[in-house]
Amino acid sequence: MALSVSKCLNYGVRKMSGGVKGVRYPVKNLNKYIPTDPSNYGIPYPVISRPSKSFSNKPSDKKSDGNSVSEKSQDSYTKHKFNIFDISDRNKIIVSGKDSKSYLDLLTSCDVRIVEPGKSRKTVCMERNGNLIGLGIVNRFENFYSLIMDSGDSEKLVEHFNENKVGFDITFSTNIVENTYLLKGPGSAKILNSIKNILYGNKNDTRNVEDMPYQTNIYFTNQLAPNNSFSVVNTPQGYILSVNKILVEKLFKELDIELSSYEVYETNRIESGQPDFQKDLSNNVNPVEANLHSHFAKNYKYSKRGILGSDFYGKRTILNETGLFKHFSRTRVMMYSCDKGLIPPENSNIYVDGVKVGKVTSSTSSSYLKCIVAMGYVNLEKTFNTRSFSLAREIIKKVTINGNSYFISFL
Repeated sequence: MALSVSKCLNYGVRKMSGGVKGVRYPVKNLNKYIPTDPSNYGIPYPVISRPSKSFSNKPSDKKSDGNSVSEKSQDSYTKHKFNIFDISDRNKIIVSGKDSKSYLDLLTSCDVRIVEPGKSRKTVCMERNGNLIGLGIVNRFENFYSLIMDSGDSEKLVEHFNENKVGFDITFSTNIVENTYLLKGPGSAKILNSIKNILYGNKNDTRNVEDMPYQTNIYFTNQLAPNNSFSVVNTPQGYILSVNKILVEKLFKELDIELSSYEVYETNRIESGQPDFQKDLSNNVNPVEANLHSHFAKNYKYSKRGILGSDFYGKRTILNETGLFKHFSRTRVMMYSCDKGLIPPENSNIYVDGVKVGKVTSSTSSSYLKCIVAMGYVNLEKTFNTRSFSLAREIIKKVTINGNSYFISFL
C-alpha cells in the first residue's frame, strides 16, 4: 500500500530501499514549508519502503498470452520477491599485482589504500580535468581488485586505465567470462544463498549472503569446479552477482527466475536517484555537479583528498586547497509532482517563477508513490538564490516543468 503524502512528509527521513537501500536523508523542519493542501505541490521527500515495480496491478484492456518480458518478470517478482537485472554491459576490470593499491588510488576517488579484503567502495573515475568517465564500485578480494563501472564510453574508460598503468607493477584485464546481475528486493539474499548451494557445494562454509553488511563482498571459490566460482557484492543499489556465462541458463531454469524488464529497471533507478551515464551523466559533467559526493572519502582534509594526501586524477578541479569541494553553478536534483499530467520528456525545461533554471534528464511515473518522479540539473543561484550547495539543501523549492508543479529534493 502506498504511503499518503502526509505520511511521507511526517516520516522525518527519506528512506530509499529497493533502490539506494540503507541510505537515509535527513529532512529538517519539513512540515512548516508545506502548504495546507500538499497534493497540489507534489512530494518533496517521498519514502520508498519496498522494491519498486513499474508494472501495474490494474487489469489491462489488452489480452495477453502471458509470455511478454514484463509479465514474466512480474511473475518472477511475485514468486521470489526480488527483481534481477542484467548489467553485463558495464565495464568489469580486474587489477592485480604489488602496485595495485597505488595504481587504483591514482585512478579512482575512493581511498583504495584502506579498503581491506572483503570490502567494497563506491567510486568515480575522472580525467585530469575532472570530467567523469566512470561511475561504480571497487571490490577488494584476497588477491585482486575488481571494478564494476558504468561509463558512457567504454573504450575511453578502458583506454584511460590502460595508458596509465605505465610505471606500475600490475596486471590489468578486461577479458571477463562472467555475466553481471543486479538483484533488488527482500528475496535477493535468499535466492543468492540458493545459488551458493547449487554452485559452491562446500557445506563447511557457513558464510551467509543475508549476513553481509553493506559495501562488502564474498568470492565463493569452487576448487573442484573453477567455472562454478562466483562473487556477490552488497552495494547501496542492491546485490551484484558475477557468475560464469555458461552457468546462467542452468541457474535461471533450476531456480525458476526470469530477468526483469528494462522498464522495471528504469523505474527502480529513477526512484532511487541512481544516475545513468547515457542520460544523467556525461563526459562534460564533474562529480560535484552530479551530486556524487558520497563516492569520495569522508574525511577529505586528512585523507588523500586534501593537500596533505596523495594525488588522484581530477582532484585539483573539484577540490580546493583545504580539501573541500569547490562551488559549481549547477547540481543534480530529484523532483516530485502529484499534479495530473504527462511524464516530462528528457530535456524538458525547468522553471522557477518563469525563469529557466535547468533541464530534465530522466523521468518516470511511480505507481507506488502515486506521483511523477524526475531527475535533472538546475542552476544553484537562479533556483535557490545562493551559490552554496549546503545552504541550498536546506531550502524547500517548487519548480515548474511543462506546466506542472514539482518539489526539489537533494540526493
